[in-house]
Amino acid sequence: MNRLTPEQRFQIVQFISKIMVDFYRRILFSDKAHFWLNGYVIKQNCRIWSEANPQVYVETPLHPEKLTVWCALWAGGIIGPYFVQNDEGHNVTVNGDRYRAMITNVFIPELNNNDVQELGFRQDGATCHTARAIIDLLKNTFGDRLISRFGPVNWPPRSCDLTPLDYFLWGYVKSLVYADKPQMLDHLEDSIRRVIADIRPQMLEKVIENWTSRLDYIRASRGRNRIINFQALREIILILCCPERYATGLKLAEDSKEGLCSNLCVACSGGFLTGFTSTPKENKKFSLNTLLVFGLRLVGREFTAGKKLLCTLNLPCISKNTFRAHELKLLEAVQLCSEENMKAASKEVQNFKKSTTCGVSVDGT
Repeated sequence: MNRLTPEQRFQIVQFISKIMVDFYRRILFSDKAHFWLNGYVIKQNCRIWSEANPQVYVETPLHPEKLTVWCALWAGGIIGPYFVQNDEGHNVTVNGDRYRAMITNVFIPELNNNDVQELGFRQDGATCHTARAIIDLLKNTFGDRLISRFGPVNWPPRSCDLTPLDYFLWGYVKSLVYADKPQMLDHLEDSIRRVIADIRPQMLEKVIENWTSRLDYIRASRGRNRIINFQALREIILILCCPERYATGLKLAEDSKEGLCSNLCVACSGGFLTGFTSTPKENKKFSLNTLLVFGLRLVGREFTAGKKLLCTLNLPCISKNTFRAHELKLLEAVQLCSEENMKAASKEVQNFKKSTTCGVSVDGT
Protein backbone atom coordinates (compact mmCIF):
# COMPACT_ATOMS: atom_id res chain seq x y z
CA MET A 1 0.00 0.00 0.00
CA ASN A 2 1.43 3.35 -1.01
CA ARG A 3 1.79 6.01 1.61
CA LEU A 4 -0.56 8.97 1.28
CA THR A 5 0.81 12.43 0.71
CA PRO A 6 -0.20 15.06 3.30
CA GLU A 7 -2.58 16.62 0.76
CA GLN A 8 -4.30 13.27 0.03
CA ARG A 9 -4.61 12.58 3.75
CA PHE A 10 -6.09 16.06 4.23
CA GLN A 11 -8.64 15.54 1.44
CA ILE A 12 -9.83 12.19 2.81
CA VAL A 13 -10.15 13.57 6.34
CA GLN A 14 -12.02 16.60 5.02
CA PHE A 15 -14.44 14.30 3.19
CA ILE A 16 -14.94 12.11 6.27
CA SER A 17 -15.60 15.21 8.38
CA LYS A 18 -18.28 16.49 6.01
CA ILE A 19 -20.32 13.30 5.92
CA MET A 20 -19.94 12.54 9.64
CA VAL A 21 -20.79 15.80 11.35
CA ASP A 22 -23.45 14.10 13.48
CA PHE A 23 -22.49 10.48 12.80
CA TYR A 24 -19.13 10.08 14.54
CA ARG A 25 -20.64 8.79 17.81
CA ARG A 26 -22.15 5.85 15.92
CA ILE A 27 -19.02 4.61 14.14
CA LEU A 28 -17.70 1.18 15.14
CA PHE A 29 -13.90 1.37 14.93
CA SER A 30 -12.39 -2.12 14.62
CA ASP A 31 -8.84 -3.43 14.91
CA LYS A 32 -6.80 -6.39 16.11
CA ALA A 33 -3.76 -6.60 18.36
CA HIS A 34 -1.29 -9.22 19.57
CA PHE A 35 -0.80 -9.86 23.27
CA TRP A 36 2.43 -11.78 23.96
CA LEU A 37 2.68 -13.81 27.11
CA ASN A 38 6.12 -12.35 27.84
CA GLY A 39 4.72 -8.81 27.75
CA TYR A 40 6.32 -7.85 24.42
CA VAL A 41 4.71 -4.79 22.85
CA ILE A 42 4.85 -3.90 19.14
CA LYS A 43 6.39 -0.43 18.85
CA GLN A 44 5.26 0.46 15.33
CA ASN A 45 3.44 3.52 16.67
CA CYS A 46 6.14 4.53 19.15
CA ARG A 47 9.59 5.88 18.34
CA ILE A 48 12.01 7.31 20.93
CA TRP A 49 15.20 9.08 19.85
CA SER A 50 18.16 9.50 22.16
CA GLU A 51 21.56 11.17 21.83
CA ALA A 52 23.23 8.22 23.56
CA ASN A 53 22.99 4.52 22.75
CA PRO A 54 21.72 2.89 25.97
CA GLN A 55 23.29 -0.49 25.04
CA VAL A 56 20.55 -2.41 26.82
CA TYR A 57 19.87 -6.05 25.89
CA VAL A 58 16.59 -7.75 26.73
CA GLU A 59 16.31 -11.52 26.44
CA THR A 60 13.05 -12.80 24.92
CA PRO A 61 11.95 -16.25 23.75
CA LEU A 62 12.44 -16.95 20.04
CA HIS A 63 8.77 -17.84 19.53
CA PRO A 64 6.79 -16.46 22.49
CA GLU A 65 3.18 -17.49 22.94
CA LYS A 66 0.59 -14.89 22.10
CA LEU A 67 -3.11 -14.14 21.71
CA THR A 68 -4.59 -12.29 18.74
CA VAL A 69 -7.50 -10.11 19.88
CA TRP A 70 -10.10 -8.27 17.80
CA CYS A 71 -12.47 -5.56 19.09
CA ALA A 72 -14.89 -2.97 17.77
CA LEU A 73 -15.18 0.28 19.74
CA TRP A 74 -17.74 3.06 19.56
CA ALA A 75 -18.99 5.83 21.84
CA GLY A 76 -21.61 3.49 23.33
CA GLY A 77 -19.37 0.59 24.25
CA ILE A 78 -17.03 -2.16 23.06
CA ILE A 79 -18.03 -5.24 21.06
CA GLY A 80 -15.63 -8.04 21.91
CA PRO A 81 -12.96 -9.02 22.67
CA TYR A 82 -12.84 -11.90 20.19
CA PHE A 83 -9.84 -14.22 20.31
CA VAL A 84 -8.72 -15.64 16.97
CA GLN A 85 -8.66 -19.43 17.29
CA ASN A 86 -9.10 -22.45 15.02
CA ASP A 87 -11.72 -25.19 15.38
CA GLU A 88 -9.54 -27.00 17.93
CA GLY A 89 -9.34 -23.88 20.11
CA HIS A 90 -5.69 -23.18 19.32
CA ASN A 91 -4.55 -19.59 18.90
CA VAL A 92 -3.85 -18.72 15.27
CA THR A 93 -3.25 -15.67 13.09
CA VAL A 94 -5.93 -13.91 11.06
CA ASN A 95 -6.55 -14.74 7.41
CA GLY A 96 -9.41 -13.95 5.04
CA ASP A 97 -11.45 -17.08 5.80
CA ARG A 98 -11.14 -16.70 9.58
CA TYR A 99 -11.96 -13.01 9.44
CA ARG A 100 -15.08 -13.63 7.35
CA ALA A 101 -16.16 -16.44 9.68
CA MET A 102 -15.77 -14.14 12.70
CA ILE A 103 -17.76 -11.35 11.02
CA THR A 104 -20.50 -13.78 9.92
CA ASN A 105 -20.81 -16.02 12.97
CA VAL A 106 -19.88 -13.72 15.85
CA PHE A 107 -19.82 -10.02 15.01
CA ILE A 108 -23.00 -9.59 12.94
CA PRO A 109 -25.14 -11.63 15.39
CA GLU A 110 -23.80 -9.44 18.21
CA LEU A 111 -25.02 -6.38 16.31
CA ASN A 112 -28.57 -7.58 16.87
CA ASN A 113 -28.16 -6.25 20.40
CA ASN A 114 -27.70 -2.79 18.89
CA ASP A 115 -29.56 -0.82 16.24
CA VAL A 116 -27.50 -1.81 13.20
CA GLN A 117 -29.31 0.74 11.04
CA GLU A 118 -27.74 3.50 13.09
CA LEU A 119 -24.18 2.19 13.24
CA GLY A 120 -21.31 2.56 10.78
CA PHE A 121 -18.27 0.29 10.60
CA ARG A 122 -14.61 1.17 10.06
CA GLN A 123 -11.84 -1.36 9.42
CA ASP A 124 -8.21 -1.05 8.34
CA GLY A 125 -6.97 -1.93 4.87
CA ALA A 126 -5.29 -5.26 5.67
CA THR A 127 -5.54 -7.70 2.76
CA CYS A 128 -7.45 -10.26 4.84
CA HIS A 129 -10.07 -7.57 5.59
CA THR A 130 -10.61 -6.32 2.07
CA ALA A 131 -11.23 -9.44 -0.01
CA ARG A 132 -14.22 -8.97 -2.32
CA ALA A 133 -16.39 -11.47 -0.43
CA ILE A 134 -15.78 -9.67 2.87
CA ILE A 135 -16.39 -6.20 1.43
CA ASP A 136 -19.65 -7.43 -0.14
CA LEU A 137 -20.69 -8.94 3.19
CA LEU A 138 -19.99 -5.69 5.06
CA LYS A 139 -21.73 -3.60 2.38
CA ASN A 140 -24.84 -5.76 2.74
CA THR A 141 -24.75 -5.16 6.49
CA PHE A 142 -23.75 -1.49 6.72
CA GLY A 143 -24.50 -0.09 3.26
CA ASP A 144 -22.91 3.30 2.64
CA ARG A 145 -21.87 3.46 6.31
CA LEU A 146 -18.90 1.16 5.64
CA ILE A 147 -15.55 2.96 6.00
CA SER A 148 -12.85 0.82 4.45
CA ARG A 149 -10.44 0.40 1.60
CA PHE A 150 -12.57 -0.61 -1.42
CA GLY A 151 -15.64 0.52 0.52
CA PRO A 152 -18.05 3.45 -0.01
CA VAL A 153 -15.91 5.69 2.22
CA ASN A 154 -12.13 5.41 1.99
CA TRP A 155 -9.86 5.58 5.03
CA PRO A 156 -6.36 7.13 5.10
CA PRO A 157 -3.86 4.25 5.45
CA ARG A 158 -1.09 4.34 8.05
CA SER A 159 -3.19 6.68 10.17
CA CYS A 160 -2.98 5.07 13.60
CA ASP A 161 -3.40 8.56 15.05
CA LEU A 162 -7.02 8.46 13.79
CA THR A 163 -7.88 5.00 15.15
CA PRO A 164 -9.15 5.00 18.77
CA LEU A 165 -8.01 1.42 19.29
CA ASP A 166 -4.44 2.39 18.36
CA TYR A 167 -4.19 5.68 20.23
CA PHE A 168 -6.18 4.50 23.27
CA LEU A 169 -7.54 0.97 23.69
CA TRP A 170 -4.59 -1.33 23.10
CA GLY A 171 -2.11 0.74 25.06
CA TYR A 172 -4.56 1.18 27.93
CA VAL A 173 -5.41 -2.53 28.10
CA LYS A 174 -1.79 -3.70 27.87
CA SER A 175 -0.66 -1.31 30.59
CA LEU A 176 -3.10 -2.96 33.01
CA VAL A 177 -2.89 -6.55 31.77
CA TYR A 178 0.91 -6.77 31.90
CA ALA A 179 1.01 -5.16 35.33
CA ASP A 180 -0.25 -8.50 36.72
CA LYS A 181 2.49 -10.45 34.86
CA PRO A 182 0.29 -13.34 33.65
CA GLN A 183 2.19 -16.63 33.27
CA MET A 184 -0.38 -18.67 31.31
CA LEU A 185 -2.39 -17.89 28.18
CA ASP A 186 -5.61 -18.61 30.07
CA HIS A 187 -4.68 -16.01 32.68
CA LEU A 188 -3.73 -13.54 29.94
CA GLU A 189 -7.09 -14.03 28.22
CA ASP A 190 -9.00 -13.60 31.49
CA SER A 191 -7.12 -10.37 32.25
CA ILE A 192 -7.87 -8.97 28.79
CA ARG A 193 -11.58 -9.73 29.16
CA ARG A 194 -11.68 -8.20 32.64
CA VAL A 195 -9.89 -4.96 31.72
CA ILE A 196 -12.04 -4.38 28.63
CA ALA A 197 -15.24 -5.14 30.54
CA ASP A 198 -14.28 -2.53 33.16
CA ILE A 199 -14.00 0.30 30.62
CA ARG A 200 -16.90 2.66 31.26
CA PRO A 201 -18.96 4.44 28.56
CA GLN A 202 -17.90 7.83 29.96
CA MET A 203 -14.28 7.06 29.09
CA LEU A 204 -15.25 5.98 25.57
CA GLU A 205 -17.18 9.23 25.10
CA LYS A 206 -13.99 11.18 25.83
CA VAL A 207 -11.99 8.98 23.47
CA ILE A 208 -14.40 9.61 20.58
CA GLU A 209 -14.51 13.35 21.32
CA ASN A 210 -10.72 13.32 21.06
CA TRP A 211 -11.08 11.68 17.63
CA THR A 212 -12.97 14.70 16.30
CA SER A 213 -10.22 16.97 17.66
CA ARG A 214 -7.69 14.93 15.69
CA LEU A 215 -9.71 15.46 12.51
CA ASP A 216 -9.75 19.20 13.21
CA TYR A 217 -5.98 19.21 13.63
CA ILE A 218 -5.38 17.40 10.32
CA ARG A 219 -7.65 19.84 8.51
CA ALA A 220 -5.86 22.80 10.09
CA SER A 221 -2.41 21.43 9.22
CA ARG A 222 -3.54 20.16 5.77
CA GLY A 223 -2.35 16.66 6.63
CA ARG A 224 1.14 17.65 7.72
CA ASN A 225 2.81 17.19 11.09
CA ARG A 226 3.60 20.15 13.33
CA ILE A 227 7.27 20.72 14.09
CA ILE A 228 8.04 21.47 17.74
CA ASN A 229 11.21 21.80 19.75
CA PHE A 230 12.42 18.55 21.40
CA GLN A 231 13.04 20.45 24.61
CA ALA A 232 9.36 21.35 24.58
CA LEU A 233 8.51 17.69 24.00
CA ARG A 234 10.50 16.85 27.11
CA GLU A 235 8.51 19.43 29.05
CA ILE A 236 5.31 17.77 27.82
CA ILE A 237 6.41 14.42 29.19
CA LEU A 238 7.35 15.95 32.55
CA ILE A 239 3.85 17.36 33.13
CA LEU A 240 1.74 14.54 31.71
CA CYS A 241 0.71 13.41 35.19
CA CYS A 242 -2.54 15.22 35.88
CA PRO A 243 -2.93 15.47 39.68
CA GLU A 244 -6.62 14.53 39.34
CA ARG A 245 -6.85 12.00 36.53
CA TYR A 246 -3.25 11.20 35.62
CA ALA A 247 -3.08 10.39 31.88
CA THR A 248 -6.83 9.98 31.36
CA GLY A 249 -8.36 12.56 29.05
CA LEU A 250 -5.18 14.56 28.52
CA LYS A 251 -4.62 16.20 25.15
CA LEU A 252 -2.11 18.57 23.59
CA ALA A 253 -3.86 21.78 22.53
CA GLU A 254 -2.89 25.09 20.96
CA ASP A 255 -3.62 27.78 23.53
CA SER A 256 -2.57 30.76 21.42
CA LYS A 257 -0.40 31.65 18.45
CA GLU A 258 2.00 34.50 17.73
CA GLY A 259 3.79 34.75 14.42
CA LEU A 260 5.27 31.39 13.50
CA CYS A 261 5.19 30.06 17.06
CA SER A 262 2.42 28.26 18.88
CA ASN A 263 1.77 28.42 22.61
CA LEU A 264 0.82 24.85 23.44
CA CYS A 265 -0.77 23.46 26.59
CA VAL A 266 -1.74 20.14 28.09
CA ALA A 267 -5.46 20.16 28.86
CA CYS A 268 -7.53 17.66 30.85
CA SER A 269 -11.26 17.07 31.11
CA GLY A 270 -10.90 17.57 34.86
CA GLY A 271 -9.83 21.18 34.45
CA PHE A 272 -6.08 20.62 34.82
CA LEU A 273 -4.18 23.03 32.57
CA THR A 274 -0.45 23.58 32.24
CA GLY A 275 1.07 25.82 29.60
CA PHE A 276 4.44 25.90 27.90
CA THR A 277 5.84 27.23 24.63
CA SER A 278 6.85 25.22 21.60
CA THR A 279 10.08 27.23 21.25
CA PRO A 280 12.47 28.76 23.82
CA LYS A 281 11.38 32.10 25.26
CA GLU A 282 13.42 35.23 25.88
CA ASN A 283 12.05 37.78 28.33
CA LYS A 284 8.67 36.01 28.11
CA LYS A 285 8.48 36.75 24.38
CA PHE A 286 8.52 34.28 21.51
CA SER A 287 11.95 33.87 19.95
CA LEU A 288 10.97 34.89 16.42
CA ASN A 289 14.17 36.92 16.09
CA THR A 290 16.26 33.89 17.05
CA LEU A 291 14.51 31.79 14.41
CA LEU A 292 14.99 34.49 11.76
CA VAL A 293 18.71 34.93 12.49
CA PHE A 294 19.24 31.17 12.44
CA GLY A 295 17.35 30.97 9.15
CA LEU A 296 19.41 33.72 7.50
CA ARG A 297 22.61 31.90 8.42
CA LEU A 298 21.40 28.94 6.35
CA VAL A 299 21.02 30.97 3.15
CA GLY A 300 23.54 29.86 0.50
CA ARG A 301 24.20 26.45 2.05
CA GLU A 302 22.49 24.31 -0.59
CA PHE A 303 19.26 22.30 -0.54
CA THR A 304 19.74 20.49 2.80
CA ALA A 305 20.18 23.81 4.60
CA GLY A 306 17.13 25.13 2.74
CA LYS A 307 15.00 22.29 4.09
CA LYS A 308 16.30 23.02 7.58
CA LEU A 309 15.36 26.67 7.16
CA LEU A 310 11.80 25.78 6.13
CA CYS A 311 11.45 23.41 9.08
CA THR A 312 12.78 26.07 11.44
CA LEU A 313 10.17 28.56 10.22
CA ASN A 314 7.45 25.86 10.15
CA LEU A 315 6.94 26.29 6.39
CA PRO A 316 6.12 23.59 3.81
CA CYS A 317 9.08 21.94 2.09
CA ILE A 318 9.87 22.45 -1.62
CA SER A 319 11.45 20.30 -4.34
CA LYS A 320 15.09 20.52 -5.40
CA ASN A 321 14.11 22.04 -8.76
CA THR A 322 12.05 24.75 -7.09
CA PHE A 323 14.87 25.41 -4.62
CA ARG A 324 17.40 25.74 -7.45
CA ALA A 325 15.16 28.17 -9.35
CA HIS A 326 14.79 30.39 -6.27
CA GLU A 327 18.52 30.12 -5.56
CA LEU A 328 19.38 31.39 -9.06
CA LYS A 329 17.03 34.34 -8.61
CA LEU A 330 18.64 35.16 -5.27
CA LEU A 331 22.12 34.96 -6.79
CA GLU A 332 21.06 37.36 -9.54
CA ALA A 333 19.68 39.75 -6.94
CA VAL A 334 22.86 39.50 -4.84
CA GLN A 335 25.03 40.15 -7.90
CA LEU A 336 22.97 43.18 -8.91
CA CYS A 337 23.00 44.53 -5.35
CA SER A 338 26.77 44.05 -5.09
CA GLU A 339 27.40 45.83 -8.39
CA GLU A 340 25.22 48.78 -7.39
CA ASN A 341 26.93 49.05 -4.01
CA MET A 342 30.37 48.94 -5.64
CA LYS A 343 29.37 51.70 -8.07
CA ALA A 344 28.09 53.82 -5.19
CA ALA A 345 31.28 53.25 -3.21
CA SER A 346 33.41 54.13 -6.26
CA LYS A 347 31.56 57.42 -6.78
CA GLU A 348 31.94 58.25 -3.11
CA VAL A 349 35.71 57.77 -3.36
CA GLN A 350 35.90 59.88 -6.53
CA ASN A 351 33.96 62.72 -4.88
CA PHE A 352 36.65 63.01 -2.21
CA LYS A 353 39.25 63.38 -5.04
CA LYS A 354 41.85 61.46 -3.12
CA SER A 355 43.01 57.91 -2.73
CA THR A 356 41.14 56.01 -0.09
CA THR A 357 41.50 52.45 1.08
CA CYS A 358 38.12 50.85 0.44
CA GLY A 359 36.98 47.48 1.77
CA VAL A 360 33.91 45.54 0.74
CA SER A 361 32.26 42.95 2.97
CA VAL A 362 31.14 39.56 1.68
CA ASP A 363 27.55 40.74 1.15
CA GLY A 364 28.67 43.58 -1.13
CA THR A 365 28.05 46.54 1.20
